[in-house]
Amino acid sequence: MAVEGVQKKPFLLERSVSGLLRMAVRLGKNEDLTSLVVRSLAILESLNTQAMFNVARHVAFGLYELLRNNAANIHESEDWNIIFMLVEMVGAGVTPTGK
Repeated sequence: MAVEGVQKKPFLLERSVSGLLRMAVRLGKNEDLTSLVVRSLAILESLNTQAMFNVARHVAFGLYELLRNNAANIHESEDWNIIFMLVEMVGAGVTPTGK
């Protein structure tokens, strides 16, 4: 999978995660796209522990901006589950279920 290749290149991983989160913040303002945007963040759950540790600050700040600007547009419980899982991963170092 492409995620495995990127995990070996920390700079590329940081840039990719930052770009994904910046797009999420901008596209999340459109209520029709918000669910799709949040579900695209689920790919971050596939990062291994070391890779997530390397980008934890980027993910935390990106989620903060996403929620600050677009929380009112997030209605689906699956979307909130993704957000809370990412918050747990970057804040408490929790690994996703099934890993």
